[in-house]
Amino acid sequence: MERPPRTLPPEVERRVVALCDGHLTREQTLLADLLRSLRQVRTAFLQRTLSVLPALQLQQKQLVQEATEMAAVRDRFRTALADLLGVSEQEVTLRAVALALSPPARDRLLQRRDHLAAMVREADQLCQHNAALLGYARGFFACLFAGLTGASPNECYGRQGERQSPLVPTRTGTLLEARV
Repeated sequence: MERPPRTLPPEVERRVVALCDGHLTREQTLLADLLRSLRQVRTAFLQRTLSVLPALQLQQKQLVQEATEMAAVRDRFRTALADLLGVSEQEVTLRAVALALSPPARDRLLQRRDHLAAMVREADQLCQHNAALLGYARGFFACLFAGLTGASPNECYGRQGERQSPLVPTRTGTLLEARV
């Protein structure tokens, strides 16, 4: 559906625009909440205010639930647009819908689509940065504790302090045998 062969009747175009506006507002709200949460996690790591992490984890679980629900809403949105445009659901994309609209509505929808895409890219980048920060911290502590215990950095300890099997054979030593 690159461009429908006929122009949409004005009442259909108004319904399409209203449907897109409502849905995109919900998508932007969810992405804005996700970005805020990801920024808060990054700030907590950088400012060493780790006590807020459990609350942020709960918040992110709620956002995951909302995102799961949004996926179902997105499917209904696509179905409704397909019905209005008289095409299959597989052909419905925001770009294709925009191209079916008259120029002022088309331009607004394409701008909102670009804004959503930028928000998604930013969320992905923040996720990668937060993962890198966490990976660095975990690696640092693994090396620190390995140095203290005389063990290999590949060895690790569970939540209760029990030694877990290393991935490769290493020297023996426990946290209690650490050199001070």
